[in-house]
Formats: sequence, C-alpha cells, structure tokens
Amino acid sequence: MSYRSRVLRRAAAALLLAVALGACSSDDGAGGSRVDPIDAVPIDATIALPGLAAAGDVVFDTLGVPHIYAPTRDAAIFLQGYETAKARFWELDAFRRVATGRLSEIFGAITLGMDAEMRTIFLARDGRHIEDALWERLEAEDAASAALIEAYAAGINAWLDDLRNGRNGATLPAEYSLVGADVGDLVNWTINAQNAAINQLEGYISGHYTV
Repeated sequence: MSYRSRVLRRAAAALLLAVALGACSSDDGAGGSRVDPIDAVPIDATIALPGLAAAGDVVFDTLGVPHIYAPTRDAAIFLQGYETAKARFWELDAFRRVATGRLSEIFGAITLGMDAEMRTIFLARDGRHIEDALWERLEAEDAASAALIEAYAAGINAWLDDLRNGRNGATLPAEYSLVGADVGDLVNWTINAQNAAINQLEGYISGHYTV
C-alpha cells in the first residue's frame, strides 16, 4: 500500500481553510457530500510502503510538523512509526541502546560500565527483563494495544528497509558518521527494545533512576 505526502505551504493553507469553511457551510444535512479538505493540499510525493494496511496521507504544515490521516488506527500508527524513524532514528536508536545495554556497540569501551549496569537493572522477580514480562502480559490481556505497538514497530522497520535499499529518499542520520557507524550497524526495531526504552524513560521521569 502507499501513502501520499503533502506539503502545506502558505498558499495551500489559505486554500485549505477556504475549502473547510465552504464544506461546513454547504453541508445542509440533506445528503450532500462533504468535501475532504485534505484533498486541497497538493501531493508532494506518493510513497509505496509494504506492510501498510491502508492508504493514508501525511500533511506537513508550514512548520514542518507531520499530521497523519488514515482510515484505520493501525495504518495511522504504522505511518507514525515511519515518520518518526525518518525524522529521528538516531534518537530512537540511542534510547534503545541505553535501555538494553548496547551503547558500546557504537561508542566503544567508554560506555561499557553503563551497559553493564543497564543489563542488571529493571529485572522482574523471576530474572526476566521487565520489558519481556510486560509484553507477555500485554499480549495476553490487551491484544488491541499490543497490535498498535506492533504497527508502530513495523513502521520504523519499513523506514529501515527503505534506508538499506536506498528507497524513498531515506538517508542515514549524520550522527552515525561521528561514531564511525554505517547502515550495516543498524538492526531492526523490536517490540522488547521499544518497551525497554519506554520503561527507562518512565524511570527517569519518576526520579527512580538517574545516570
């Protein structure tokens, strides 16, 4: 399936507002069709993404902020994962490497102590990592939420696949060149790594863990 990337420039913004207002004023509740204001925004690119369940639109406003529209929640979350990876994969990768004790794979010996510490905290009583135990419980008790997490991870991996294959303008974030890493050093995004990063952030925010 594919999605349409649209750029909301100033002229288009005025047109979008006019179309939206016109649609509202012309909708008399007597069966008239409402005009979709998204159609007033010019299509900048149409991007094919294997794994995307339904076609959607990503509209970039005049500040460059993406707004995602899709017919299903799964498709919207998939696109959110894709766009997040496209804009901030370095940050995503750094968070998961911190949370799973894998920073030294790209930073070397300087982060070995931190990696060792992160591999021994956030453990459940049975010795499993908390992210593994949480995912097992979520799959068993809330399949709908689990499906959304899987859709987000699939969107990130779709961007990684584009990066590895030189598709859709995907480029390696510049930060990797500073540590001598390249595309071959990147591994797919996993559910457990994602949950580990979330758990780590919750620890920072709550003040229960600091580095």
